[in-house]
Amino acid sequence: MKRVFSLSNTLKTGALCLIGLPCLALAWYTTTQSLELNKNGVRTTGAVVENVKRHARRNRIRYAPIFQFRTADGEKQTVESRTRSNPPRYDVGEQVTVIYPPGAPQEAEIDRFLNLWAGPLIAWIVGSVFFGVGVWAFIGFFKARRQETWLRLHGQRVQTTFLNVEEDDRVHSRTRRAFHIKTRWQDPTNGKQYVFKSEPFWGDPTHALGGQTSIDVLLHPIDRGTYLMDTHFLEEKSP
Repeated sequence: MKRVFSLSNTLKTGALCLIGLPCLALAWYTTTQSLELNKNGVRTTGAVVENVKRHARRNRIRYAPIFQFRTADGEKQTVESRTRSNPPRYDVGEQVTVIYPPGAPQEAEIDRFLNLWAGPLIAWIVGSVFFGVGVWAFIGFFKARRQETWLRLHGQRVQTTFLNVEEDDRVHSRTRRAFHIKTRWQDPTNGKQYVFKSEPFWGDPTHALGGQTSIDVLLHPIDRGTYLMDTHFLEEKSP
């Protein structure tokens, strides 16, 4: 049986870091570009001459404003904005403030917050989410493995009684189902009963248990809520 939170699965989740890093790099680059443009860009007045229809994902329609303006030397420029919306954000004929890098009027943009900062903000958000989830997966995995190692070395080994196998609703997959094993143990010192759950497994481990009625659990000497069900014998078997 394979545990759900295995190193291979953690590495797959941790690979999100590789997606997040380029996004963060893009966010940094676009932010510096926007800051540079805002500081040193040439501003002038233009007018929206058309709202062109553009197809976005899932055949959604977005409208991109096309605006015209004249540079400092009187040259007329026509530029399509990179920011799109539905319905159109600007009316045809509406005057707008235009900003462009010195010497590059073809890279002009309407001088509004969304037009200049939507791209960097989205890149920061996407990059932070992907990178954060990847880091969280690595930290969670190695923290759990460190605790597992400590329990194997210092935990109190007790023999618990097998109760049943249950589907684990906390873990979701389109193609596989996760299950955990439940056992029970009564503390001989005070008569208190404890119910333990194993880490989730892909696939029902009932057949692999082979009618086994007891399973060892390693308990923290003080905190009974910290434990490890010793299911290594299942991990060596195929689902």
